[in-house]
Amino acid sequence: MHFFCYFSWFCVISHQCVGFAAFLVVFCFGFFAFGLCGDY
Repeated sequence: MHFFCYFSWFCVISHQCVGFAAFLVVFCFGFFAFGLCGDY
């Protein structure tokens, strides 16, 4: 999971695979937000 998050940020920083990176960033943000707000 963390690998995909780091990879997504790498894509954003390098301005490559923007579409895929944006999807991963949103997915990771939702995942962490759910974890912080949930019992995780």
